[in-house]
Amino acid sequence: MKLLFDEMLRNTASWMRIFGVDSAYFHPSSDNELIELAKNDNRILITRDKELANRCKKHGVKSLHINEVNIKKQLKFIVQRLNIKLNFPGATRCPECNAKLLVVQKQLVKGLVPPDIFKERKKFWICQKCNKAYWKGSHWKSILKMHSYLVSGME
Repeated sequence: MKLLFDEMLRNTASWMRIFGVDSAYFHPSSDNELIELAKNDNRILITRDKELANRCKKHGVKSLHINEVNIKKQLKFIVQRLNIKLNFPGATRCPECNAKLLVVQKQLVKGLVPPDIFKERKKFWICQKCNKAYWKGSHWKSILKMHSYLVSGME
């Protein structure tokens, strides 16, 4: 499943990428450009703009309108509504550019991460596109907590 997020949902797109969902973010010059991109890339447009969601339907583009402002609830709504199976950490994508992350040998991140992180950590990921390195840092617990919330059946 491929998603396209409008400019109001950039952070939501980043979270979906972390959880392995192909989630493009695009800041278009017009709504028509956004609709055309969704159509050409066969993506579901995720938006908080009700008029844009309605225009998508008129153009034969799948869309999902979100009323919720709370990011946690936005993510839960998307996952449930689109019946998305999260593959984390197996298929994690770069939160910055949406490319897949690869688990790499430690030596490949030398110079890409701070020296203390290089010394302390054993597992690293690198983005195939932007070459950014990732590791289990202080944010890991909050990611696991969010993942648990999203895959649980409870609200």
